This record gives sequence, structure tokens and C-alpha cells, in this order.
Amino acid sequence: MDDWRAIPLRELERNCIAHLDPEGFRYYLPTLAISVIENYEPSSMRVIGTFIALYPKQDDWSYCMHMYSLLDEKQNSCVAQFLQQLPELVTLEHEDVKICEKALQNYWSQYI
Repeated sequence: MDDWRAIPLRELERNCIAHLDPEGFRYYLPTLAISVIENYEPSSMRVIGTFIALYPKQDDWSYCMHMYSLLDEKQNSCVAQFLQQLPELVTLEHEDVKICEKALQNYWSQYI
């Protein structure tokens, strides 16, 4: 599929973000972010995987940096803005609000 905007939700639910390489991560990330806004389901592996992928922690820092390595400045800025604005756009569960805050604090705020 050449256009990430045409990826159906059922494919996002079926494919696990944890199995993506950096190219796949960069390709799927926009539609995953949009799917979280439009179809937030806290128990969905699509949503859980997206939050985990955007929350770099010390024990998986090098893996996350590898996944983020193909993102350019504009894409990094979009991720930061997504994490910053998401709690205002969607009624998130408390834990997901905390993940957005910590992800920004740990890494993404440098792109705001």
C-alpha cells in the first residue's frame, strides 16, 4: 500500500507496531496517531502499542531511538504536538494521560 491514509482500521488492529522496523514505524505512525484520536479504545493493542512506542524509557532507550531514527524534524514535531494535544482531543484514561506527559518529558518536548 503506497498511501498510509488508506490503511484500514482493521489492518492497524491486526498488525502489531512492536514488529515494525524504522521504515514501517515511520510509515504507519501517522495513521496510528489518527486512529487513536478517531477510535480511542484503551484496551486495543493498536492504542496500547502506539503509546508504548512513543514512550521511551531508560531500559529500551536505544531501541526507541533506533525506531525514531528515520523521523525528520517535522515528523518529530508532529509526534510532540500529538502527545501534547491528545488529552484535549480525546477523553483518555488516567494512565494514558500520564503516558503522554511522561513521553513528552522523557523525549518529545524538545520538538515543541
